[in-house]
Amino acid sequence: MSAKLVKILPKSVLCELQEVKVLRKWEPGVNSDGVQREPNKPESEDQKQDFIENLNLKIDHLDPDQQRQLQDLCYKWKDVFSQGPLDLGNTDLVKNEIKLEDERPFKDPYRRIPPALFNEVR
Repeated sequence: MSAKLVKILPKSVLCELQEVKVLRKWEPGVNSDGVQREPNKPESEDQKQDFIENLNLKIDHLDPDQQRQLQDLCYKWKDVFSQGPLDLGNTDLVKNEIKLEDERPFKDPYRRIPPALFNEVR
């Protein structure tokens, strides 16, 4: 990652697209064909604890059983959490500033919904 400006020439190849298969439902440990994947080497309790600590969960208000359930759930779905600076997630590497004319709150007007989409919006 860099904040340095890059000049992209016209007709430059920026990326390569790959065909993908859209999944309607995803479960950890199951491949895209619905077949159970062979588990990799079992992860140690230390690896699980390190993952949970890196999430920075504030769970002191929960009782121990609830804490364990939440930690198990987060660990089961660990693939959805950002685990590095290049993953989607939150970052402190980039600052964003939204410039407003003044600090008064504003409200956008309601937008009309096309009649063809009424049932979909419900």
